[in-house]
This record gives sequence, structure tokens and C-alpha cells, in this order.
Amino acid sequence: MTVVGLTGAALAWPAQSRYLEAAERGESFFETWTAFDIVGIVQLPVTIAAYVVTCLWLYRARTNATVMRPYLHHARSPGWAWGGWVCPVVNLWFPYQVVRDVARDPQAPRPVPGIGTWWTFWLLSSVIGEMGARFVGIDTSLVPVFGALVSAGAVLQVVALVLWLRIVRAITQQQDRRMGVAPQPSTA
Repeated sequence: MTVVGLTGAALAWPAQSRYLEAAERGESFFETWTAFDIVGIVQLPVTIAAYVVTCLWLYRARTNATVMRPYLHHARSPGWAWGGWVCPVVNLWFPYQVVRDVARDPQAPRPVPGIGTWWTFWLLSSVIGEMGARFVGIDTSLVPVFGALVSAGAVLQVVALVLWLRIVRAITQQQDRRMGVAPQPSTA
């Protein structure tokens, strides 16, 4: 998703120029096709694939957390590892709660860092990216900031991805330790 977002950000600037030219001619935003719009079409299947991979991992980690630490309370049931991302309104905080609770381990040498920061960057990237991609078509006065909005959303998404990868690695290592799985040799 991040690669698609960065590609879209790079293509948003030339698209912005084309949208401005179309607006000057009195044409609708939706009548002007650009390479940015093609990236938007690719975004749906990529988002679905990322959703499936993320939810498979998160559901498994949530299930493992319950088995390994049945005495710890979780704010959300395992099904919310899937549903929390797609249910309107609750998708603003349920995925965060599932990840936060999965990461909690009172016996861990240190807590998994950055979950709140990751969630903040994820939400900001989603909101700002959607503003750029959606609202410009509704309000042509926003066309001059289209490239900046899409680019800002992509940069925030990169930060969210880096934090997410650290969280996934930390939770996976934490659960591997509890299950007695030997750590894999580092390839770096």
C-alpha cells in the first residue's frame, strides 16, 4: 500500500496541473483522467491484499496472546482483528486496541514501543490522503493543494509503515520467546 501511495504522490503533482487546466476550461474533475487515477484503480486490490495479510497476522497474534496469557483482559474479541479495520466509526480505534492488547505482556523485558505513535500516523495518513483524493473532486477550490495533500498522506504512511514493521517484529519476537521458538539469525 505504501508503494502505491508513494507512486500516487509522485503522480499527484502532474495530475494537479491537469485538474487545474480542466477546471479553467469548465470541465469536471471526473472527466480528466491522469496516471494518478490509474494508480487509484490499482489501489483497491493492493489494499485488499494488505488487509488480508495484516488481519491474518493480527488474528493469529491475538489468538496466541489469549492462549499464552489467558489471565489478561482484551478490550476486543479476536474477530475484531478482522472487523475492526472495516466497520465504520469503530475503525478509528478498535484496531489500535487489538494491537495494544496483543502487545501487552507483563513478563516482557520491555513493552512494545510506538503503538500509539503508529496509530496516530496511520490515522493521519488515512485522513489526509483521503482529503486529497476525494475532496478535490467535490470542491475544485482545493485543487491547488491536491499534490501537497496526497504527498503529505504518503509521507505519513511511510512513517506509519516503519512503525508498524517494528511493532510486528516486536510482537512476533515476544510471542516466539513465550512459545520457546529459537530466534532466527539476522540477515542484516
